[in-house]
Formats: sequence, structure tokens, C-alpha cells
Amino acid sequence: MAYTDKLRVVYGDYTLGVHGEGFDYIFSYAQGGLESIVKNGYEWLYRCPKPTFWRALTDNDRGSKFHIKSGSWLSADMFIDCKETQVIMDGEVQKPYAPDNNSFGGDVFADEIIVKYTYETISNPSTTVLVTYTVHASGKIQVDVHYNGVKGLLELPVFGMRFIMPTLADKYIYAM
Repeated sequence: MAYTDKLRVVYGDYTLGVHGEGFDYIFSYAQGGLESIVKNGYEWLYRCPKPTFWRALTDNDRGSKFHIKSGSWLSADMFIDCKETQVIMDGEVQKPYAPDNNSFGGDVFADEIIVKYTYETISNPSTTVLVTYTVHASGKIQVDVHYNGVKGLLELPVFGMRFIMPTLADKYIYAM
């Protein structure tokens, strides 16, 4: 297939496909995240990346009973729920679900696709995390993560994104 300098966008009932020269990405509405990254024929994801709040315990944690005091974050880590998905194509908010997405016929092209997932924790009180994926025509994906702290939550062990990959990566770029 011949690609242009734009992204080829495919609206599905449960997924959004974003394609370009040497890359194919699939965003899942049902799973609540980026479901597939294929770059130069290699699959780089095993599961959808999700926000993470828990880490391995240290001896100091056990001694201070940190796991008892902040253990609810383990549940929040395991059972986070995606509450909303938003798709923005070239600055315009889209209606990605059927029947609205049935209006797209043939190939749809874009300079930039932004997919936002809003997650809610099962902690008490609950809080939200906004994960935004911005895909540029070059294939570069920018991932922005925003944790909305709430007064009354227990001490947070860690905060980040968990990317589970099927094979080892030899490098990555992390920029703030």
C-alpha cells in the first residue's frame, strides 16, 4: 500500500487504526488503551498500557507496614477502569463509536491523531488519570499522563505507566 505524508485512519466498531509508512497502531475502545504497536513488522505490545500505582515491597516497607497502610493502591493498580475515550483528529473531536463512525467511507487521512483515555481508580476516595496519546504523521507517539490527586488518599507507592512487551527492548527514550 502506498502511504502519503499523512496518517491513514481506520474507524472500527471497537478500535481505531492509525497507519503510516512502517507503522501500524491500534487503539482499543473496549480495552481502554493502545492495543497494538507494530513498527517495521515487529509487535511491541502484549497488553494495553495502563497507569500503575504499586511497586515491589522493600524490607523497609514491610518493617513499617507500608503494605498495610497503602495496600489499597495494589487494588487500584490491578482493577483500574477506563471511563471515557476521546478521539481528536486534526483538532476536531470525533464521534468514534457506531453508528456515528459509519459516516466515514474509504480512506480517512490526518496530520495528527490524539486519543485520550480517562481512567478511574477503585480507591476510596476515587481519583482519575488522563492518558493522552498523540500520533504524528512521522509515526512518533507522544504519551502524556496526568494524575489528579485527591485529598484523603493514602500515600502513593509509585505512579507511572506499565508497558508490557512481548520481547525485550534494547533502548527507549524518556523525556520530560
